[in-house]
Parts: sequence; C-alpha cells; structure tokens
Amino acid sequence: MHQIDSWVNEKLTAGKTKRIGNFWHLSRRKAAQVALTVCCFALPILCLPFALRDSGTNLWVRVALPRTNVRRVIAPGGATPLRYALTADGGAFRSTDDGMTWQPANSGLPRDAWGRIALQTLAVVEGAPAVAYAGVGLMVSSNTALNTGLYMTEDAATTWSAVGSEMAGKEVQAVAVVLKPPVPQEASQTKQRMTLADERIATSVVYVATSAGILRSLDGSQSWSRLEWRGVDSRILCLAIHPGDPDVIYAGTQGAGLYGTWNGGAAWKEMNRGLDNFDINCIAIAAHDPSLMYVATNGGVFKSTNAGSTWTRLQGPVSGRRVTVVTLYPQDGDLVYAGLEHGAAYRSTDGGGHWTPLRKGLGDVTVFSLAIDPRSPASLWAGTTDGVWRYVPELPVQASLSPTAHATAPAPTRDKDTPSTTEITGTRITPPSPAAPVQEGPGATATLAPSATSSLPPTSTRSLKPTATRTEPAPTRTLTPSPSSPAAPVATEAPPKPASSLPPATATALPR
Repeated sequence: MHQIDSWVNEKLTAGKTKRIGNFWHLSRRKAAQVALTVCCFALPILCLPFALRDSGTNLWVRVALPRTNVRRVIAPGGATPLRYALTADGGAFRSTDDGMTWQPANSGLPRDAWGRIALQTLAVVEGAPAVAYAGVGLMVSSNTALNTGLYMTEDAATTWSAVGSEMAGKEVQAVAVVLKPPVPQEASQTKQRMTLADERIATSVVYVATSAGILRSLDGSQSWSRLEWRGVDSRILCLAIHPGDPDVIYAGTQGAGLYGTWNGGAAWKEMNRGLDNFDINCIAIAAHDPSLMYVATNGGVFKSTNAGSTWTRLQGPVSGRRVTVVTLYPQDGDLVYAGLEHGAAYRSTDGGGHWTPLRKGLGDVTVFSLAIDPRSPASLWAGTTDGVWRYVPELPVQASLSPTAHATAPAPTRDKDTPSTTEITGTRITPPSPAAPVQEGPGATATLAPSATSSLPPTSTRSLKPTATRTEPAPTRTLTPSPSSPAAPVATEAPPKPASSLPPATATALPR
C-alpha cells in the first residue's frame, strides 16, 4: 500500500512539474510574440526621421486653408506683413499678421450661380502692397458682362471695384504690373501732393491678357489701350515685364510657346528657339540681370542667358516633368526654386545644374505657386492642392549686406532667326545665396544664431563667418554683434597691444 502511495505521489509530482514547465514555456513564447508585435509597430516610427531626411534638409509647415486648392500666394514687402492667397473657387484670402490668421477678402467680387468666385489671377503693385489687381475667369451666370473682367483694390483686399469697361464680359487670363522708371526730381506740384500709394498707382504699368487680346494701362488702370496681339489664338497662361523697361513684355501661351515684344506691343516675335515644349506655365526674369530668364513648362525648366533668344533645357529631376512655377531669389539668379505637379518643390543653387528636393513635411502634393518671404529671404510660401504652406529653414544663417552691380539686358531682337548678340554692360556680382552650403576652414567653428528665421530685408544676402580659435598668445579676439544683423555674431579683431602689456589670448562667444 505504501508503495502504491509513493508511486501515485511520484506521478502527481511529475505531472505538476511538467505542467509548470509547459506554462513557463508558453509564457516565454507569448512574451516573444508580444515583443515582436511591438517592434513591428515601433520600427517604422523610429525610422521615420531617417526616411524624412532623404526628402531635404528643411521643413514645410501648413499654415492655412487645408484641403483647399490654392492657385497663387503673394508675399509683398512693406511695413505690414501682408499676405494674399488666391483659391480656385473661394476667391481671395488675406493675412495681416504674417500668415498666422487668414480671412476671406471678396467684398465686391462677382459670384456665379453656385456662389463660387472664379478668380483666375492676382497681381500686387510693387512698393504698394495694399494695391492689387484680380482677374476673373469664366463663370456660369445669367449676366456674364457683369461677372467677368478686372477688379482692383486699394485697401488690401477689404473692398474690390471693377476697372476697365473694355474687359467687361471677357475672361482675364493673366495680369502683370510694373512701375515706370523714376522721373526727374523736378516733379509737378500735383505729384508732390500725392501720397506714396497714389503715386505708385499713377506710375504703374498694367498689362492684362484677356480672351479678346492684351490691353495696357500706363496710369494705373485709369485708361486702357489695346495692343497688336495678332496671329496667336492660343490661351495666354502668364505675362512677365522686363524689370527696367515696361515696353518689353513676354507672353507665355498654351501650346504656342513664348512671345516677346520690345516696343510696348506694337510688334511681337516668337521666341521658341531651343524649346521642345510649348506650354509656358511661368516666366521668371532675374532682377539684377534681366538677360537671365527661366520658363516653367509641361516638359521641365528651360534657361536663357540672352533675354530669351535661345533656350537650354535644365537636366535633373525637373527634366521632362510638368513644372508649374519657377521663382528666383532677387539678388541671385542662380538660386532657383521650382514647383512641380505631384512632386512638391526643388531648389538649385547653381542655376539649375543640380537640384535638391524640398519635400520634408510637404510630400508629393502639387505646388502651384512659390513666393520668397521678404522678411526672411530663406523662407518660402507655397500655394498647393492642400492649402498654404510655409518653408522654414532649420539652419539659421547670418546676413551680410553687399552691393550688387546691375546689368542692362538687351531687349528681344527684331530678327527672328538671328540670336541676340548684344553685349551686356556692367559687371554681374553673385552674392552668397541663403541656401548655399556653408564652407568652413580647418580648425574653425561656425557659431549660429538661436533663431530659426530672421527678419532681414530682401536685399540682404547670407553668409556664415567662422569663429577662430587660438592656442598661442595672441591679441584678444572678441565676437561682437554686426550692425547689419544683430541676430548673429561677427568676428572682429581688436588692434594688437604692446608686447609688454599683452595678456593671454582668450576667445569668447555668445552662448548657443
């Protein structure tokens, strides 16, 4: 009997031990499965920063109008940080606090039967950001004569009023505005009584492309004259005016390429030599060298160094793709930004030789408009299929003012088959661009300002100055703020003292 009890106890103990072993085996197995599941979900999140790093070195942040088709963004200069946005069906929006808040700005603009406001284009007078022109496209309405044409605002889009009876009932396709060259000092008494805004309006030249031709006003939309636009039935997609000569105009068409005039529209010349795509979506002219031009087409970006007489296709990721907009840095025509359809934006610092993608945060949305921020030239504004976005640089840089020599570009030549060979007078100086890589010498360290953006005038250029270090006795070197940019230190060397009273060399720097 005792032997039987011992045998039963032995079997029970063995079974219990086996069950405990199986339990711990299953527990370890489940723990491993849970750990593997957690890793599967956590790994993509941990690797996301490394994946985004391939999309560029800067960040896009959406600031307004999500899920809205924004066709144009304008960031004019001025004392007030005014911003405009043009949407596909919702009309115009404005911001008076540098993009923090946006309000509709459609008082006085016509609406169709469904309440939509079909603005086609928007342009702002240089130096007078409160003065803007809006062109209305095709609208479905019972009275098209009242619902299409050109509208103007003089109070930062608070109210709009129709201007130009010649454009009533016609679709406005493109608008371009430029100021007349400066007049002599002996101005009339009437001009002396004008305010700055009134003077800007009176001296602005406005070109408007409509479905019935091109019109021009030399007095800020007070009166209009029709230009000799003949022989081209294609739709006009964009207009551009020579920065120094309002009689030189370029018109980009849909399917017919580029046309130019050198006499205020009295005669036009085809300018398609070198172009293999004739859908011209945007024209950009370098302000400091108007002979340098870029066009955005449905087949890539093309560049001209002779005022549009001949064109060269730019290679790289923008080649062969539909480019909707091209924008130039005002003081450096080699710093180019391009917006693509379903491809975000790209940047080139060498005139289109190499391109860097700017997709971080933006993805592959379509970019319709790019505008350089006048208060922070390293930042951009973009109008996309998903609202208004702002491009914020991660690396702050210091600005140093340097003069830029202006070159006088030749107007388009009269000979259609002979490229322009007119020599450009002046010396072109290319200042350092805000997006160019920083070159640092050996043994030097670059000190960066803590601010991510800077409020610099658009005429400033940016460069980093290294802070030198010494290991031997030398004159004292102290970092002092530069008068032109209080946000970043500039190394200035104090005059050497006599050897008898020379203290040990020290290097001080502002804290990061």
